[in-house]
Amino acid sequence: MKTRITRTHRNTCIELQIDHGSPAKNKRDPLALASMTHFEGTSAWMLTDIRLHKTRTPSKYSGGLFSDDVSACFTPKTKAEAVFVRSLLREYTEEDGMFRWSTYEGLVRGTPRQGVLLETNNHIGYFTREDGLAYLKNVQAWWETYEGNPAAAKVDNPHRQPGESLVTMLLMLRKTGKLDAAALENLGVKLLGPTP
Repeated sequence: MKTRITRTHRNTCIELQIDHGSPAKNKRDPLALASMTHFEGTSAWMLTDIRLHKTRTPSKYSGGLFSDDVSACFTPKTKAEAVFVRSLLREYTEEDGMFRWSTYEGLVRGTPRQGVLLETNNHIGYFTREDGLAYLKNVQAWWETYEGNPAAAKVDNPHRQPGESLVTMLLMLRKTGKLDAAALENLGVKLLGPTP
């Protein structure tokens, strides 16, 4: 598949897009496959890659950062709920009873850096401009050899965690007694620890 790397939004976003072969069509229908977003006033970039997302397909918006994926949060009402939330998450921070984590859904894991933006987002990590462009060029090389449907192109994402809405739904299923191994498997969730 033919692709192109282009700069958008005052050079604060660099995207790998499908190249339609026509400048007019590229402008009218920009389909993002991966992107890097710059945080102004810093040297920090975050990267997205649709291959790392379970359901995202190429679109004008598929290179965007989504708040629930970057920084999900949940405050359990009981100790038992807190233990259950811990059993769902591999990486999180816990402060004043609130859990914060990233789903890593479509996000490329970078390197944590102190003093950059919100410390609550530091678990995702950041890239330098050069490292981000190197990642995009590697992804571009992958897409150049890909011949299937872009919506079906997926790679393993070992960092993926459930989002805030899924955690809430699992707690509701648990309270009603409908959370069993089959329900967890259907939702693609693995418990990482014991639950009360």
